[in-house]
Parts: sequence; C-alpha cells; structure tokens
Amino acid sequence: VTGVVRAQFSVNGLYQTAGDAFIGSTGAAVNREMRLRNANREAALVLESGGAAVHLWDVTGNNALWTSNIVGDFTARGNVTAYSDARLKHEVKTLDNALDTVQQLRGVSYKWNRDNSAGIGFIAQEVEAVCPELVLDGAHKSVAYGNVTAILVEAVKELRAEVEQLRSELAMLKSG
Repeated sequence: VTGVVRAQFSVNGLYQTAGDAFIGSTGAAVNREMRLRNANREAALVLESGGAAVHLWDVTGNNALWTSNIVGDFTARGNVTAYSDARLKHEVKTLDNALDTVQQLRGVSYKWNRDNSAGIGFIAQEVEAVCPELVLDGAHKSVAYGNVTAILVEAVKELRAEVEQLRSELAMLKSG
C-alpha cells in the first residue's frame, strides 16, 4: 500500500482525522494521528511509526502533554493527580501503627525482565501481604505507589512523637 489514507468525520462540531498516511511511498511506516479541534484549541493523539510511543500533542501550543512508550513508561508535562476530595470518601480514619507497617515493607532494587533496565520500588506480592489496599490485581499486580505516602507521613509523625517523648524524659533526667 502506498499513498495517502485520510479519514475524517465530525462529532458535535469536533473533527477527527486519521494521519496523512499509514505507509509512505518508500514503504516505511509513518506516524498515525487522530486530531480533535474546537474554536480555540487543537490536539492530536499520535502513534509513532513502529508503535514505540503514543503522545498527546498540543498542536496549538506545539508541545507534548503526555507520552507513553512501548514498555509502559508514562511522562506527563504537568502534574499527575488522583481524586482525593473529602466529599468522595466516607469512614475516614487516621492510619494506626504506620511505623510498624513501614517496617514490614521491603524496598528493593531490581532489573526489569523486559530490557534489563534498573528500577527501585517494591514487589507487589510483598506489599499485598502487608497492605492489600495498595495493590491492584490484573494480568500483573501493580502498586499504588503514591498512596504509600500516607503511610510514610503517619510513620514520620509516630517517630516525631517518640523523639519528643525521649527529649522530654532526657530533660527531666538532666534537671532531676
């Protein structure tokens, strides 16, 4: 197949189009894209030739908003956040024994089987044994790394309380 393949359709005033070509005249694969446009902005979802990465491209601002590569790395131009609004939660309780929980977690360094690149983190099955709510089950288990922060914050508070208690006892010994 050689030449230009173009598809275009409209949905509620937005237009989407496939990229200019799937196979170029040299037979080489080229980027594929889908574009969305309104009166103020245009964005493109771009699949790189060969499928190495997908980008959400701000065409108007001429920059990538996010990129995901073939091994699953995700990079965002801005912050990555999750809903945490109190209005979305109930039965909210402060974590107890966070220091004991942290003590049971094992931070590890490792090499990825896919490409032998280095990583640092946890083993999902080990985390699941300590805090099952931090692990998502699917084809492969995953850890909600951002949520580990809550345990670390409460552990630091517990340590601070212990330090303050020891300081107070030491001060009493010195003055006694």
